[in-house]
Formats: sequence, structure tokens, C-alpha cells
Amino acid sequence: KKHCERHSLYSRKKKSKSPQVSRQDCFNILKSIDSKASLRAELVKAREAARKRSTDPSAWVDEFDKLILFIDDPAHWPIHPIFTPGNSKLPFHSFSVAPVVTCPGAGECLSFCYSYKAFRYPAAFGRMVQNTFLMEHSRLMVSHAFRSLPAGTLRLYVDGDFKDLNTLKYWLRKLRRRPDIQAYGYSKSLDLFLEYDAAGYTWPDNYKLNISSGSRFDGTDVIRQVERLPVSRGRFIAVPVQTAQRTDQKQYAREVRAA
Repeated sequence: KKHCERHSLYSRKKKSKSPQVSRQDCFNILKSIDSKASLRAELVKAREAARKRSTDPSAWVDEFDKLILFIDDPAHWPIHPIFTPGNSKLPFHSFSVAPVVTCPGAGECLSFCYSYKAFRYPAAFGRMVQNTFLMEHSRLMVSHAFRSLPAGTLRLYVDGDFKDLNTLKYWLRKLRRRPDIQAYGYSKSLDLFLEYDAAGYTWPDNYKLNISSGSRFDGTDVIRQVERLPVSRGRFIAVPVQTAQRTDQKQYAREVRAA
């Protein structure tokens, strides 16, 4: 099966304020999460940079202050909901971690990853840092939050991906214990799914995988092998779309779906 994902190639030009935190600052923070001391140091540097870049840096400074306190004292965990509740458009819970640093299967997608947009919003970025940190240093808290989820649909992941085989095993084990939750997700960590299957582990009935395009496995036999797994719903292929104003939106939408 092949399905269509869309990523933005063109967009309207909008006036924007000077960024309070650079993308490089964000990446430096994310790359340091394995070490508590390094993470704290990068958060402090980013906080001071935010103060210098903007006349009104309060939102970012406040977020970095909360994250520093979060690192220093587990009594303040979590500072954001670990699982994000849905809305009227997407009425289900979801779980995310940081992009790139948790995406071993990333390929071409690195040039158009929508998760970078979260770097513009303090709370969204803070949740990424928090959840990535917890998955590295305190999965017990993630497990506790998972047990408290209501029955229904869960998306794993919106941002980020399965970092390694242990992470994939962790989530599939959790789902096997919660048959009242139906989970799905887009993933490019495709070699991990094959490794899991080759090891003889059983697949839970309540997880479905959407094979996301833009991975380093595009055009390889890995895709075809993963398509044959019982959890696979097929390939979901990203195509460039124009978000600028058009007079032929309906015709353009038909072209995108046919691409």
C-alpha cells in the first residue's frame, strides 16, 4: 500500500520577529540530553542567549528556568503533560520526543522535518526536551503516565521516533498490557522493526505502523520487508505541496493525491 503525506515546499512570506532562540541552540540542547550535566549547561547558555536576543524573552527564559529546575530536582517532574491530549481535529492522545537525535532512520526528511516548527514555541520545545530526558533517565515516570491514559487511540510518535531496539520493545510491551489502547505511528526506524521480528518477539494486536518516507531506507529492500510485517499498514509517501494562495485549490489537491 502507498499513501500520501504532504510536506510544505513553498509558503507565504510572513513578517516575523527576530528569533529568541536559534535552531542551533535547540540542537545543542537536544544533543546533550544523554548527560544531565551537559544538558543543564546548554540550557543555561540558551537562557542567557535568549535574554540577549530579544527585548521580551520572558517565555523562553521561563521555559529554560523550568527545565533547569526539572533537571536539578525530580520533585518537579513533569513540567508538561507527558502525553498530549487531543483536540477536535485529532481527538486522541499522543507522545513525542525530540526529532533528529532520536531518529536513526532519518534520511531526506531532515531537509523538511515539520518538527523543527516546534523550535519556535517554548512549551512545545520544552515538552520535547522533557520527554526525551525521561525516556533516557526515568522511564518509570513515562510508564506511570501511560498506565493513567484512558482507553482509546494513541499516536507514537508525532515528533521523534524509536531511538533503538530497547525503546521499540518498551512501547510494544506496554501496549500488550493495555489492549484497551489502539496505537499507531509513523516511523523511519525500519531496521529496528526487522530486528524485533527476527528476534522472535511477538507483535501486539493493538499497534499499527505507517512506513514513513524520507528515510535512509527509501528505495531499498528494507521497505519491502517491513511492508510484510503484520503491523504494517503500508507506505506513506511525502510529496511537496505549495501552501501559497492558489485559485485552483481543488484541482491542485487532486494532483497531490495522485502524485
